[in-house]
Amino acid sequence: MLFRPLCYDSRIVKKFLTLASLPFFVIAVVLLFFTGRKEEEVPPRPGTTETVATPLVTRGFVGTTTVLVSRSGQVLYTYDKDTAGQSVCYEDCAKERPPFRSVPGDVIDPSLTGVFGTMRRTDGVIQLTRDGEPLYINTFDPVPGAGEGKGWRMIRI
Repeated sequence: MLFRPLCYDSRIVKKFLTLASLPFFVIAVVLLFFTGRKEEEVPPRPGTTETVATPLVTRGFVGTTTVLVSRSGQVLYTYDKDTAGQSVCYEDCAKERPPFRSVPGDVIDPSLTGVFGTMRRTDGVIQLTRDGEPLYINTFDPVPGAGEGKGWRMIRI
């Protein structure tokens, strides 16, 4: 064969693919660098190396009413049918109103009133409590606080 097409030379194809993929590699490294920090961390204070965790629970507003919210801004609810330290919201109820989970190391906004703790549900989930009442979020809140009613109450503070 007198003429061999350039695109079939494996050395040239490898060199082209390496050079063509370089910008994508650089972009991927830059994205990983800038998105690597966890959302729940706050940068260290000037002059220190410690990080401060964003509180799991803090205050938020529904209209002009101050209520408890999660760090992501979801309104927290209690359920009138629960008793102190005991949840009755399981299966279908827990799909719509999942228990507000807590893990070791979670911090609560220290300016909040009430006694915060945890309880282990019969399904094994560790659920956050306030003054012994289990806390929930509403996965179907079209707007914050819309899930109030039928025994569900926002926690006003």
